[in-house]
Amino acid sequence: MSIATAFKLNHNNGLAINRYPPTVTPDISVDEALARMTQTHSSCLLVLANHQPNSPVVGIFTERDTVQLIASGVDWRTLSLASVMTTSVMTITETESQDIVIVINRLRQYKIRHLPVVGERGNLIGVITPQTIRDVLQPVDLLNHKKVSEVMATRVIHAMGTTSILELAQLMNAQRVSCVVIVE
Repeated sequence: MSIATAFKLNHNNGLAINRYPPTVTPDISVDEALARMTQTHSSCLLVLANHQPNSPVVGIFTERDTVQLIASGVDWRTLSLASVMTTSVMTITETESQDIVIVINRLRQYKIRHLPVVGERGNLIGVITPQTIRDVLQPVDLLNHKKVSEVMATRVIHAMGTTSILELAQLMNAQRVSCVVIVE
C-alpha cells in the first residue's frame, strides 16, 4: 500500500485534520497569545475575525513568529497580536485536503508547517500540520518508502553552549530554521 493510499484511507476518517486548533481574535496581546500557546501546547494560534463559529481566518501566529520577535529585540509585551501576526494565511479547502499530494505540495511550496483547512464559505474546519500527517501514517509506511537521504537536513546550523538566547534567536531567524545543534 502506498503512502498516498494509506493517507486517504485514514484521512477519510478526518484524522489528519486537527479539528480543534487553538483560536484567538486579533485584539489580544502578544503576551496573552504566548500564554495561550504554552497553555495549549501548540506551535500556532489561528486568528479568527471574531468568536463566531463561522468566523473567517484573518491571521496566524506561530513559533517562528515568536523567534522573529525575540530576534528583533522589540518589547513584545506591549504589542497587540494584530500588529505581529501573519495576515497572508495560506489555506486549503476541506475538499482539497482529501488529496495528500496537494497537502504536501502546499506545505512545501509555501514553506509552512500549519495549513488551516476551511469550508467552502471560508469558515475554519481545522489545521493540518506535519505532525497530524505523521499521526495518520503508520511508521512502517514511512520506513518502506523513504531513504534517510530524502528526509535528512544537509545544512546543520550549530552554536556553542555559551551562546545567549537572544543570539540563538537571531541565528534561527537569520537562517530560517526551527532548531540549532548546540556543540562544545
